[in-house]
Amino acid sequence: MTEARLGYLPALDGLRALAIVLVVGCHAVPAFHFGMLGVEVFFVLSGFLITTLIAGQVRSGEFARRRFYARRAIRLVPALLVSVAVFTPMGLVVMTGQPTLLGAVAALLYLEPFMQVTIFRHMWTLAYEEWFYLVWPLVLGKFFRDRLTLRQSAVVVASAAVTQQAAMVLAPGSLVVRPSALLAGAACALWWLDGGRFRRPTLMLVGGMGMLMVAAFAGPVLYGPLPFWLAVSGAVFVVGALASGASGPVLRVLEIGPLVAVGVVSYEWYLVHAPVLKLSEKLWGAESYLLVVPLSLMLAFALHHALVPMQAKMRRRLDDRSDPMQAEVQVGSDLPRGARCPRGV
Repeated sequence: MTEARLGYLPALDGLRALAIVLVVGCHAVPAFHFGMLGVEVFFVLSGFLITTLIAGQVRSGEFARRRFYARRAIRLVPALLVSVAVFTPMGLVVMTGQPTLLGAVAALLYLEPFMQVTIFRHMWTLAYEEWFYLVWPLVLGKFFRDRLTLRQSAVVVASAAVTQQAAMVLAPGSLVVRPSALLAGAACALWWLDGGRFRRPTLMLVGGMGMLMVAAFAGPVLYGPLPFWLAVSGAVFVVGALASGASGPVLRVLEIGPLVAVGVVSYEWYLVHAPVLKLSEKLWGAESYLLVVPLSLMLAFALHHALVPMQAKMRRRLDDRSDPMQAEVQVGSDLPRGARCPRGV
């Protein structure tokens, strides 16, 4: 069977834009508590995209681990360094009495889930994704060395995700089990790589988006873990439907230019929005979000476009040193400028 390849899908960037809007809305307006479920969408997307990127190479034994990690670092680290370098001095001045330096170190070392301090506490999600990038290729290698097929691997990973999601009953919203969405996205990718497709992708797209909206906006009146289950399931349905060739009005909305543009800079917006909100709240009060949320988005665009030339140059240098036979399938930030997939946040 010919290996499935995932081309560029603008709607995935549109979906990422909706996710980051939910997260920013949650941080700006605490009453919109279940906007935090945008994180589940990010995790499902990351699990799906990273698995479609590397599974075939890992399975064939052609996966270049150092090159993969180098490309992840090129994509993720520069914006993180700039954000920490800019906001740490501000935090030291404005957030007196809070361990800003400790938070900066935790953010840079991806230890935020253990510390959860000051203006960088939102970066716990980035830490989970980095750990996933580090471990997941090794796990896939173990699966394929044990002669598991893609479909069998999908079943194993989906079972682990469902088990973790079930544990949400004990502690709804716990940081320990929420990264199960990464596994859910990975299971969807393995199923898709094996040729799995939704027979009615457009219907699944509508249903998945409906589940996401119910989870985010009706979360406060639902049973504890139900919003999280709905968000993860809805995100899997949406991503699987888009990869299965969905069409219709929902797809056209997700492909709207401005929405896709926001999705492209969602990683940078995620980095900068929380420090800007925390600092402005301390200086000018909670209502300042009306001004600083648009400001943080403009900063995200500026940061993204300032870093793109440098990152492209670093990738070219890396490619020049690599064996052409080991070249990876270009997905997301590895595509030529102007054609980008969502990146991991």
